[in-house]
Amino acid sequence: MQLLNAFFGGLSLWFFYKINLHFYDKKTALLLTFLVGSTFGFMRFATENETYVIPLALCLAGSFVLKKRNEGFKWLYGGFLLLGMGVLFHQIHIWWWLAAVIAMGLNKRALPAALLSLTGIVAAYIFAATVQGQHWLLFPFSDALSGTVQIIPDFNNVKFTGINLLRTLLQIHGNVVFFLKANWILAGLAVLGLVLVVIGFFQKNETVKQANSLISDDRTIRFFRLAAIFHFFWAFYSVGNAEFMVMLPFLGLLSFPEFINRHRKKMVSIGAGLLLWNTTVYMIPHHSYKLFVPGQMLNSVIPLRKNNKPLYYISKQKVLLENFAEANRMDLKKLNIILLSAPSDRGKHTTDQPDLDSLISNGHFLLTDCRAFPEPISRSSILAGNSNSEFLKKYKLQNASSVASYYGTIQTDQILPRK
Repeated sequence: MQLLNAFFGGLSLWFFYKINLHFYDKKTALLLTFLVGSTFGFMRFATENETYVIPLALCLAGSFVLKKRNEGFKWLYGGFLLLGMGVLFHQIHIWWWLAAVIAMGLNKRALPAALLSLTGIVAAYIFAATVQGQHWLLFPFSDALSGTVQIIPDFNNVKFTGINLLRTLLQIHGNVVFFLKANWILAGLAVLGLVLVVIGFFQKNETVKQANSLISDDRTIRFFRLAAIFHFFWAFYSVGNAEFMVMLPFLGLLSFPEFINRHRKKMVSIGAGLLLWNTTVYMIPHHSYKLFVPGQMLNSVIPLRKNNKPLYYISKQKVLLENFAEANRMDLKKLNIILLSAPSDRGKHTTDQPDLDSLISNGHFLLTDCRAFPEPISRSSILAGNSNSEFLKKYKLQNASSVASYYGTIQTDQILPRK
C-alpha cells in the first residue's frame, strides 16, 4: 500500500506541475511543486498505508483535464469522470467535485458531463450500501449516525483547525521531542530547517511575469478557490481533521497566482526548510524507529488465556494489532482473542463493546492497556481526555504483563470486579 501511495503521490505532483505550467514558466512551476511536495501532510500520506493521496491525484488529474475543456467535449467528460472517481475513493472530495460543477458545469455544454459523473457516484454508493445492508441515503452518513464523529461544533473545532492547518505544512507533535533528544544530528538539521523557513518569510518580494494569459481565466481561478474554501470549512467542521487538509496546500497555491508572483523568491527557502524539518522529525524517525510493538503486545497476552474461553483485549492500539495480525497471518479468532476499542475511540452508539460485568461474571478473561498507555501529546490524546480512566475506575485493575516500547512501558492489566 505504501508503494501504491508513493506512486499516486508522484502523480499528484506531476499533475500539479502540469497545471502550474499554464500559470508560470517551468522554473516557477517546478519551484511550487517542490514546495507543495515538502509539506508534511503530503509527505505523510504519500508514504503511509492510508489512501488519502489516491483521491488527491485523481482530483488533480481531473482538474488538469478540465482545464482543457474548451478543446472538446471529451475533456469535459474525462475531467468530471476523474473527479467522480476521486469522490468514490474518499467522499470528502465531493467538495472538489461540487466546486467544479459550480464553476464549470452549470451550462448547457458541461452539464451533461457533470450529471453523468453524479450518476456514477450515486450508483456506486447504492451498490456499496446494498452490499453492506444499509439504506443508500444513509450510507454516506454512517459515521455521523454511529456517533463516531462530532456533530455540533465547539472550541475544539477552532483549536484543532489552527493546529492541524499548521501541521499540514510542518510536523508538530508530542513525539518530536522524543526523536530530537535521541539524535542530536537530526536535532541540528531540524533547527536548520526552521531557520530556513523563518528566513523565507522575511525575504523581500519579487515580481515574476506570468507565462500566459490563463492567470486571467476567472472560471479556472474560481474553481480552485471554491474547492479550497469548501475543503477548509469541511476540515473545520470535522474538528480540524488533518487527513481532510492534505489537499489544502495544493488548492491554496493554485488559487492565488497573483500572490505567487509576488513571493516566488520566498518559496525556495521555505520549501527547503519544510523538507529538512519534515524529513528529520517525521520521515526518518517514523520509518526507522519501532514506536509501538504490536507483536510483543500480542505475544504477551496469548499465554494469559484461560479455560478455552475468549480473551477480551481492550486496547489503545486495536487497529495496529489487527493490522499486525493480518500481515503476519495470525488468526485471532483461532487464538481465542477478541480485540475491542479503547473507550476513548468508541462512538456513542457503538456496539463494539459488550457488557463487561456480564463477561466477568461468566468467567471470561478481560485485559486492557488503557490505564496508562505511554504516548506523546497528540490531537487524539487531547480529545480523549480522561475518558479511559473514567470508564475503568469502577473496576479493579491487576497487572498481568508488560512490554517495552519507544515511549515507555506498555502495561496490560486484568479487569476485575471491585469488591
